[in-house]
Amino acid sequence: MTEGHLCRYLAGGEELLQVCADPAAAQTRERELRALLQAGRNYPRAARRLLVLTREQAIPLPEAGMSLQPVYEWLLAPPA
Repeated sequence: MTEGHLCRYLAGGEELLQVCADPAAAQTRERELRALLQAGRNYPRAARRLLVLTREQAIPLPEAGMSLQPVYEWLLAPPA
């Protein structure tokens, strides 16, 4: 937890995951992205990924090196 924001998962030390059921509301979206950005400062080599429920929930991301993916795609992807 950094600066009062929580990034929920550090997967294998290589990927920061933030899960957001619905990023449509500006306040929710900003909170989730802020937490992911701040965690990225603590783990600069880790990929930063926002997981959402569906592909239709895609939103613009504030910076390069951050990705958005439906959670079902992430769960079904083969291990890297």
